[in-house]
Amino acid sequence: MKKSLLALLLLLPTAVFGQNRVQQYIDRQMKTDSLLINAVVGILAVDENGVEIASWHPDMPMLTASTMKTITTGLGYEVLGPDYRFTTRVAYDGRIEQGVLHGNLYIVGGADPTLGSRDTIAFPVDSIFGIWAGAVQQAGIRRIDGRIVGDDRIFDEENIPSSWSYGNIGYDYGSGTSGLSFCENLSYFELAPGDAPGDPIRVTALGPQAPDMTYIVEAVTGAAGEGDNTEYYASGIAPVGKFEGSYGLDRKPRTVPQSNKYGPATCAAAFAG
Repeated sequence: MKKSLLALLLLLPTAVFGQNRVQQYIDRQMKTDSLLINAVVGILAVDENGVEIASWHPDMPMLTASTMKTITTGLGYEVLGPDYRFTTRVAYDGRIEQGVLHGNLYIVGGADPTLGSRDTIAFPVDSIFGIWAGAVQQAGIRRIDGRIVGDDRIFDEENIPSSWSYGNIGYDYGSGTSGLSFCENLSYFELAPGDAPGDPIRVTALGPQAPDMTYIVEAVTGAAGEGDNTEYYASGIAPVGKFEGSYGLDRKPRTVPQSNKYGPATCAAAFAG
């Protein structure tokens, strides 16, 4: 009988023991952790066969927040495949006469999230612009008697989902996406205090910036030790950004990324420049 019991234990999958260890950790460590006792926590871990390994409030409805990235990544990998590459095209309309394009040049977005990105996986934007410029020259275009237009129509127009909080859409994490994203749809600013408390802070736009943007600075210099309490608001309704709050008198100048709602126009202006 002892030999049979031993054989049965050896045949049990190792996942069962893993399940016990993970569930024990949740029960003994996480559920008694003072930082988690009053927190909203939901855990559901399954193996490749869909068999539950461990859980804690697995059916509790919660906002997914940044964990949605794993779902988006998994779905993209499944639908597009590991070898998919995003394509951005350059096109034109009108006619070409003696090297002059009497029409518009279009940068047709293919939803590439890395175009102009500072991430190391992205190609440098100067090299991309060089490829585009070479293609334009090969088409016989030396001058454009028209406009350079950023075309983001591969996506439906929903740069700002209706479920997002207005107070968050100005920050870098509220930049959103588009069919023609550029530099992760971010703009960079240098913030510095004024000369005395109550003075407006100094805001320097570093780029990339959407054309025709206007920036309203209502943020003021705070007392020493007050820290950075600035807030930034922007939307896709009008090319206006607004700084509010305060910036401590003793703080050094600081570079911050903020949301740019006009990626296609920014891309077109950068290429034209």
